Amino acid sequence: MQLERYRQSGPSWQLAPQVYGDDAVTGAPKNFGPRPPAVRAFARPPYAPADLQLRFTLSGKLPYPKGLSYRASATFDSAAHGPYVVGPTQYASDATSIAALSPQRRASGFLGLQYVLR
Repeated sequence: MQLERYRQSGPSWQLAPQVYGDDAVTGAPKNFGPRPPAVRAFARPPYAPADLQLRFTLSGKLPYPKGLSYRASATFDSAAHGPYVVGPTQYASDATSIAALSPQRRASGFLGLQYVLR
């Protein structure tokens, strides 16, 4: 069995003001001022509907010129908003606050061409 004890007698380096925990000098709990109420509710609770994503992809070779192929893809998203609150109102400040949910791209697509040299 081994018992070790360490003691630090040098200066205590503090690079930034202490923002949590006990006071470093007295050991008493630090007072951070008045605290906001624990629960605040938005006027209308944020709600994001269920989300369904559909993706279609087509690919193949083109007849002319030889070595040219294509890939086309399209994506559709059924929900217009994601489940995350965005913007300056992250938390309710009073009973009239309304949450803004993250917008989502509803549809997108692309077309790619590839040519293979032979």
